[in-house]
Amino acid sequence: MTGFCEKFTSINTKCNGIILIYPTYLAPRILNFIPFLDSILILEKFYLNNPKSARCLFTSSSNKNIRLVVWGTNLTSQVGTGRIRKQVSDMIALPSYQKSVIIGLLLSDGWLTIPVKNRKNARLGFKQSVSRATYLWFVFNRLSHYCSSYPHLTQGTRVGTKFYGWQFFTRVLPCFTELHSLFYVNKVKIIPNNIYELLTPVALAHWIQGDGSA
Repeated sequence: MTGFCEKFTSINTKCNGIILIYPTYLAPRILNFIPFLDSILILEKFYLNNPKSARCLFTSSSNKNIRLVVWGTNLTSQVGTGRIRKQVSDMIALPSYQKSVIIGLLLSDGWLTIPVKNRKNARLGFKQSVSRATYLWFVFNRLSHYCSSYPHLTQGTRVGTKFYGWQFFTRVLPCFTELHSLFYVNKVKIIPNNIYELLTPVALAHWIQGDGSA
């Protein structure tokens, strides 16, 4: 890889030791982007399309800690980090595990919605009863990289009886819009034609967890 890079630059440990590829025009603003960048995603979006303008960046508190990690295994929570720029949100993609979790949720109790009429991107919502709070927090911990806030308590009425639950939403992101176009037609949830390609063992497990029965 180094044969194609113009320069190595060392900064602080915000990247957790991940090697990042980014275009040279982002260099002045790279520190603002670091919390949201993913090495493989940047590689796909920029490096392969602009090999002559790419630069390499690596971080480490010591030279002994420099390492590559599998994409998606190092995603940290983004709760409380505020809004992200459009350039960053457009680069965010779903690793296979997180995508499988979401597919399973959409086949059970999860939903995708475009919250504002003039907004083109979707967000994921997921709600469970208080008795299933452990499962909801399990899911949230896997998807918190895409969330700006923690789950919150909700109250509703079903057949004249009040019930309470936990609910969370992700950020509005293009990667969720792609799934929205697969799972919704005229605002009605459907089963996609390519469900065979989408239904992984992880997705099946979450589908069963949400709607499975003996």
